[in-house]
Amino acid sequence: MSNPYAPPDPNKPRPPERKPPPRGWQQRPQQRAPEPPPELTPEQARSVTSGTLVFGLMMMGALLAGNLPIPWTLLAPLVGVGALVHGVRTLIRVRKLRWPGLLAPMLIGGLMLTMLTTMGTTTQLTMFWDEQVAYQECREQAVTIAAQERCQREWDEARSVSLG
Repeated sequence: MSNPYAPPDPNKPRPPERKPPPRGWQQRPQQRAPEPPPELTPEQARSVTSGTLVFGLMMMGALLAGNLPIPWTLLAPLVGVGALVHGVRTLIRVRKLRWPGLLAPMLIGGLMLTMLTTMGTTTQLTMFWDEQVAYQECREQAVTIAAQERCQREWDEARSVSLG
């Protein structure tokens, strides 16, 4: 075995040199510089910002409505679906106007959160309606902390029995 640290043998033939491929059909086409986004009119800017604000308020309304007592909890999925529709419309407007900045990713994140919250509230309403009604009645009648903890334990057991 030869020494790997020794200089190369001058009598040994060298491997052929690699030549770069010819620059014919294999050359990548040159990309055009991206054109700057068009100037936004004040009406377009107002439309996008007000749409984003309304979407955020509807999203918060859906979150808050999920914590209301049982007949009012039914508003949460409705407000959530409305927020999703309004948010998608606002996102389409933002993309069409090529709005600069991080507004589009933030809207996408808000849409995902709203979708998950709406699905969670709807699932909880449909799967645990009777358990929720019993839990709310128990909490209304509970005066002491021990009674409130008993209501919470019963609520947790009822959900685990329903799922398992």
